[in-house]
Amino acid sequence: MNTKHSVGIIGAGFIAQEHIQVLNSLPEVKLQGIFDIQKEKAVSLSKKYKIREVFDSAEQIIKEKLCDYVHIVVPPYSHTQSALPFLESGINVFM
Repeated sequence: MNTKHSVGIIGAGFIAQEHIQVLNSLPEVKLQGIFDIQKEKAVSLSKKYKIREVFDSAEQIIKEKLCDYVHIVVPPYSHTQSALPFLESGINVFM
């Protein structure tokens, strides 16, 4: 069985690029999209790495069930705040 895991990136800073490169190299992963509160940063990375979608909000990802997993790559002081909504909705979180 060749099931792909749908993954979203939360945060579009420097470390996001490292995560994107690794995720794009994994055949079992489908990089679904990226979200950042500074939308222009997410748009820029989506163009650079040909990411299919820029999410409008974390709530959109949860409500529309767009991802099986999210990578939280925001500054450490906001890890908990960023991860909790995903964890509470049953979406797997990588931090």
